[in-house]
Amino acid sequence: MEDTSPTSCAPLAGQDLTVCYDHETIISDLDISIPKSGFTAIIGPNGCGKSTLLHTLGRVLSPKSGTVLLSGENIRSKPTLDVARNLGLLPQMLIAPSGVTVRDLVARGRYPHRKFMRSFTREDEKAVQYALEVAGLQELAERSVDTLSGGQRQRAWIAMVLAQDPETLLLDEPTSYLDIAHQIDLLRLLRRLCDQDQKSIVAVLHDLNQASRYADFLFIMKAGRLIAAGKPADVLDREIARDVFGLDCVVIADPVAGTPMLVPAN
Repeated sequence: MEDTSPTSCAPLAGQDLTVCYDHETIISDLDISIPKSGFTAIIGPNGCGKSTLLHTLGRVLSPKSGTVLLSGENIRSKPTLDVARNLGLLPQMLIAPSGVTVRDLVARGRYPHRKFMRSFTREDEKAVQYALEVAGLQELAERSVDTLSGGQRQRAWIAMVLAQDPETLLLDEPTSYLDIAHQIDLLRLLRRLCDQDQKSIVAVLHDLNQASRYADFLFIMKAGRLIAAGKPADVLDREIARDVFGLDCVVIADPVAGTPMLVPAN
């Protein structure tokens, strides 16, 4: 298991995190350090604390104890707009205002960079256009979000976060409710954002083979604790699959990517 202790150079880290819901401990004494400019996937069985960890790192939840560090500083001590300029969070089950267009939705991502009562600037326009282009939404920019398919709608939300221009993006189960083609399309987009734009992306994923193929780094959780952390080839094996996920499998090389691929044994 690789060292997961937070460091001052990490864009986002947690130290000794304990998080509770209604006096029930969900995460216990957890240390985590997000690698810079890479795609990190948090995986684990249902109820293990993946989304809780993501929302704690994103300052949506307050830990009972421990500290979240954003660029080496306590995230709780930083002004909200400063946090939003550096950290973007995309939760599950988002609902756009009725009738809002894709362009207008994406433009809402610029709020951390705009001064009170200041009109939209040329810089804001460039950021929105960039986000639309990266997400492949130029031709849909004037469409109502209500009329989009699930995959298009998810890309619109990601474009909104991109317009925010954060260094680190946190995505909670971004592929849920999408068909397989849209899942792969979205994961390829996230991969490009890391490779071309040097973004640090952290996503909660359920599909182990997709996480192995597209992510640079895996955090594997069970019952509120980190069980393993490292590159997919270093941590995703038959023992982990059995002990963490209750899956008896064989691990082979993905015939295209060469990454670990889990095949059920029966």
